[in-house]
Amino acid sequence: MQWPTAALQLLCRPSLSAAQLRQVDAHLLSSFSHLLADRFLPNQLLRSLLPAHPLGALRLFPRLRRILPDFRPNNYTFSFLLKAAADSSAPASLRPDSPFGAHAIVPSLHALAVVLAWDAHAYVANGLIHAYATHGVLPSARRLFGDAVASRAADVCSWTSLLTACAKAGQVDEARALFDGMPRRNDVAWGAPC
Repeated sequence: MQWPTAALQLLCRPSLSAAQLRQVDAHLLSSFSHLLADRFLPNQLLRSLLPAHPLGALRLFPRLRRILPDFRPNNYTFSFLLKAAADSSAPASLRPDSPFGAHAIVPSLHALAVVLAWDAHAYVANGLIHAYATHGVLPSARRLFGDAVASRAADVCSWTSLLTACAKAGQVDEARALFDGMPRRNDVAWGAPC
């Protein structure tokens, strides 16, 4: 088995102790320091878990940040994590005391994106709209969508994410108004469940 693959399997085990994590980290740093010097390997590790294991990607991310102190998430990192958040039903164990309930991961990722100034990036903004909308947190999705429209950053993905969420929530009139207001429509928008 190749070492990066073995390391990924080890890092994904929730039962590893801190000492074991440090041992994996030390081996990665000594053997693959050229890969860890930038964001490539951490992002590839996260991406490799999608779409089959979205919760694995969400659990791996804090571990990567802990063992790779120089790892700074970028737009790709947030794209992978927001896709994972949208594709999964995050268990309450990720943050049971949150007012968002089991879906606390999306606001947590949103806050980190704001702190690291990636929230205005088109992929990240669309990922946030989609993740909030998928989890039924329509007020947050609408607020982000409104910001994107105001800054002229909204694209067909932004419109379609909110349109689909409104339709799934039974807000057919709002979904129809969004559809009618779309400046451009693609095949996905035409096929959105209304």
